Amino acid sequence: MNDRETVSPALRADEWREIEPDLPTFGPAHREAMRALANSLHEANGGLLAKMIALANAALPVDDPRKFTHVTVDVLRQMPAFLRGAGMGADPDGAGRFISNLADVIESYLPPRP
Repeated sequence: MNDRETVSPALRADEWREIEPDLPTFGPAHREAMRALANSLHEANGGLLAKMIALANAALPVDDPRKFTHVTVDVLRQMPAFLRGAGMGADPDGAGRFISNLADVIESYLPPRP
């Protein structure tokens, strides 16, 4: 994928409209309820949602720009040092920590490294 290409959305606007009435409005009032629901689904199903994400990612073709890979994780892990070197901060409580956490999450959906 080059700089001019974009990643296609997983769902088209008409597909979102079909399911939106079934989705609760997400805002501050619903944040805790959504977190509780996600936690209960995760706990009740032995991590089923995370397993589904991992399997869905594995099913994507190798050339799909949405596919997470170990290269994705490696690049993300290098970003905090790059940001610090570029004088952009990335203190442990800021962007660097966020990027490192994102790398951890993505890596959790990948098979072990060969």
